[in-house]
Amino acid sequence: SVVGQAGLGVNTENTRSYTTGAVTIGKSERSLKEIPQTVTVLTAQRIKDQNITTLNDVYGLVPGVVTYGALNGDNQPYARGFEIDNFQINGIPIPAGTSTGITSLNWSDLISYERVEVLKGSAGLFQGAGSPGGAINLVRKRASSDFKLSTVTQAGTWDNYRQEVDVQGALNEEKTLRGRLATSYNTRRYFYDGGKSKRASTYGVLEFDLNPDTLLSAGFTYQNADNRSTMDWGLPGYKDGSKIDFKRSTNLSSPSDYNDVESTQYFFEAKHQLNDDWKATLATNYTRFNLDALYSNTGGQIDPIDNSGAYNWAEGRGENNYQYNTDLFLNGNFDMLGHRSEAILGANISHSKRVAGRYDVTNYNGAYDFIPDILNFTPPKYARTNKYRTTTSTLDQQGLYGSLRVNVFEPLDVIVGARVSWFDYKQDQRNELNGRHVKSDMQTNAKVVPFYGLVYALNPNWSTYVSYAEIFTPQLNVETVDGSALTPRS
Repeated sequence: SVVGQAGLGVNTENTRSYTTGAVTIGKSERSLKEIPQTVTVLTAQRIKDQNITTLNDVYGLVPGVVTYGALNGDNQPYARGFEIDNFQINGIPIPAGTSTGITSLNWSDLISYERVEVLKGSAGLFQGAGSPGGAINLVRKRASSDFKLSTVTQAGTWDNYRQEVDVQGALNEEKTLRGRLATSYNTRRYFYDGGKSKRASTYGVLEFDLNPDTLLSAGFTYQNADNRSTMDWGLPGYKDGSKIDFKRSTNLSSPSDYNDVESTQYFFEAKHQLNDDWKATLATNYTRFNLDALYSNTGGQIDPIDNSGAYNWAEGRGENNYQYNTDLFLNGNFDMLGHRSEAILGANISHSKRVAGRYDVTNYNGAYDFIPDILNFTPPKYARTNKYRTTTSTLDQQGLYGSLRVNVFEPLDVIVGARVSWFDYKQDQRNELNGRHVKSDMQTNAKVVPFYGLVYALNPNWSTYVSYAEIFTPQLNVETVDGSALTPRS
């Protein structure tokens, strides 16, 4: 059975509920009816009941979110016509446009998280630079003071097998030190020939009550995903738009295709209750993300009469990335001119670096530039050879933000906020064949992003709202005719 919202708090584990009493995507704990933007929450119960195992699974279950991308699980979500490239973990923003977060997050196993919060619309107040499509906040599981051990075994079609083990409990008699360790292992094949994947994930956290007012948390998340001969873009069609009569099991990816992703994140969080009304939070994480891949694609202008005109193309990739993010904020309640009010003040900083290589593959002297009959084509095996390009990029972001919420009279809350952002991106692209460098950079200084909102409570269960939110998107690698950088989109 599933229960409703009455009596629920912010944590959704063990509530048996498909809804929540509050969300934390806005830095403070607020019920859904008090937020002047559209927010959807996938609770622990729903994640369990619907066997939602990756963030990629989440995208298909959130109203108003569609995906575009690869069949192997690396899909990009879109909402309101824009890509959602703003991600948060426990409210800490993962800056948009950094390869240390986006690819690995789409493949992220949800063994580490107890709920997923999805906001649609601009999230610039707490996020910084990004797209106006929305933001996704992954909330980590916490450690209980009671001993609990759970295991889940799943089996499905196409040899899809998954095992989970989750153990938690107190580590001292006073129960001031608690720990939790969760791990999962998943292997699967697909309805098409040759494709197979495996994914291993481990999550660990320690929580320590330093005193009755201070909670310290530290832990890690590790994930390794291996994909072999998985289709990225599906099958081609005829040039007139009609479908080709492929067998259902047809796979035009090379048997040598692989995509290996490894990510490790370490995190620390400190929360201190200053008094009955005010709380301070410091959170930081460090992430490493490595990618090794060789992928191929079959496409082209295929003639519906003789099935000719297709091509097969391949390339190798390798990436090494790291990123750190730190967020410090203060939130609390106070009376202003006799009205209940809430304020949030904070700052965050992030730094990321990406080193990405592109590689040639075995040269077949143009043998697959023109395929005479796509219905009788067998993709060749490729091997990665020489690196032809290395791209090194760094991204630094800093921001100061604040928000004020005032209950001007009993049913009406007014929210005003603003963020000041600094953005610094640098890229160096080296041609490994001739040693030439192409450098580019973009800076944005003291960019102000406002937020305004009104929430009118109609009754204890319903409210109506209106809001205005902005966000800015730096246009990286896009220049004017004279070579100067374009101003950010906002």
